[in-house]
Amino acid sequence: MSISNDVSRSSVSRTSFNPAVTPARAESASPPAAAARQTRTFTDGFEGGTSRAPVARLGATPEAGATAQVRSLSLQSGSSVTQLVSEAYRTHLRREADEGGLRNWSQAAQGLEAQGFNPEQIRGWLGEQLGGSREAQALRVTDEAFREVLGRDVSGGRGYWHDTAVKMMESGQSPEQVGQTLRGEFMRSPEYKLNHVDGVVSDTFREVLGRDSDVNDHWHGVGRQMVNEGKSLDEVRDFMRATFKASDEYQLNHPEEMVTALYQELLGRPVDSGGLETHVAMANGLREQGKGVNEIRSAIAESIKSSQEYKDRMGGVNVAQLRAIMPGLSEARANEVLPHLNAAMKEAGITTPRRQAAFLAQLAHESGQFVFMEEIASGAAYEGRLDLGNTQPGDGVRFKGRGPIQLTGRNNYRAAGQALGIDLENNPRRAADLDVGFRTAAWFWNSRDLNSFADAGNFDAITLRINGGFNGKADRDAYYARARQVLGG
Repeated sequence: MSISNDVSRSSVSRTSFNPAVTPARAESASPPAAAARQTRTFTDGFEGGTSRAPVARLGATPEAGATAQVRSLSLQSGSSVTQLVSEAYRTHLRREADEGGLRNWSQAAQGLEAQGFNPEQIRGWLGEQLGGSREAQALRVTDEAFREVLGRDVSGGRGYWHDTAVKMMESGQSPEQVGQTLRGEFMRSPEYKLNHVDGVVSDTFREVLGRDSDVNDHWHGVGRQMVNEGKSLDEVRDFMRATFKASDEYQLNHPEEMVTALYQELLGRPVDSGGLETHVAMANGLREQGKGVNEIRSAIAESIKSSQEYKDRMGGVNVAQLRAIMPGLSEARANEVLPHLNAAMKEAGITTPRRQAAFLAQLAHESGQFVFMEEIASGAAYEGRLDLGNTQPGDGVRFKGRGPIQLTGRNNYRAAGQALGIDLENNPRRAADLDVGFRTAAWFWNSRDLNSFADAGNFDAITLRINGGFNGKADRDAYYARARQVLGG
């Protein structure tokens, strides 16, 4: 059975059905009549509470012989009509009817009754109209997305996500767009993540280590804990991949990655084919002897360190490299500072390309490419700075910035002097001398554990610990980029 949607205002007739004032497919809660004519909502065709009765052709018009039977099945009162409408709202829209919708749909049902249609026919018609509305469609889209993503039916009939879907469709989004959005939201839910985190851990375990994991093992528990803490499945996957690759099992099964990493760390370059073949064979031989990962890694590292290439690198940087990093540095000045710079870097363990690149970039900025070994300003701005240990009158000027890293404050002068065996507290100007200044810079570097940040490539963290902020960040970053290019770190 179907109802024509032609719009007309002709009079009601048993034999000529015209649904002029039948509500259009239900689309929203009952709006004002003026808006209804524009948006085709529940109240389409109804004006100011008028009693124009809608008519409907639910199949053939009842024949005269069946009139008595139809009449016996007809609605007995307006309250019965209201019950049918309320029932249709609860069944198809999963909510109670609003006042306007209840009134208008009841009028429509009464119009059908007046034409001789029985309660079941009217119930079917109401179901077709309300069930075909955008609101009902939004509810179905929500149910389908919920079932697809979470593998179960939504509880409670109608909830937050149903109402969200209704609003999205009312805003003009298509069912496909609404469904896609809902699936994305459900996939970010704790329930979805908990349902799938074991699979993520198992897949990553198999991908990295080439074997199945026990769903009850430690790493599955870690994955569930991460989800409970709000981590996404992608974050869990990335963490697991990195962790499994760092494991002894992975390292033993992939000696080529261990060799590649050591070449980059110690020589600042990719491994060549000959070196890779030689050291992978070494790793496999040691493994067959029962050696562990740390022993194998140490043996390969010692082999690399015994090369002339490594010994040449440990001599520090050369003039050409230094001037390539600091374009404004003269050759004469480079030759003057180089012995002190290389000695200080060796003393502080700043011997890998990454460490040297970060160290030189910071010194280049702080000293203006080794031009200024003493702060230009008087230092009066540091007067009374208790955080620097400037407790005595004149401490600001006395302990102004000196050396290539601009060592500043009584506390730092005292600590550096004690570490280096030089009385800098009573002879602060010594910090500007090349033989001492580079050593104070290296001391400061190690006292803040900056090698670890350099190893991790976290140059911003180094800037923050040296500067206390990010002053001159662009300049520091530019030196760092050049140094990495020149030194290969």
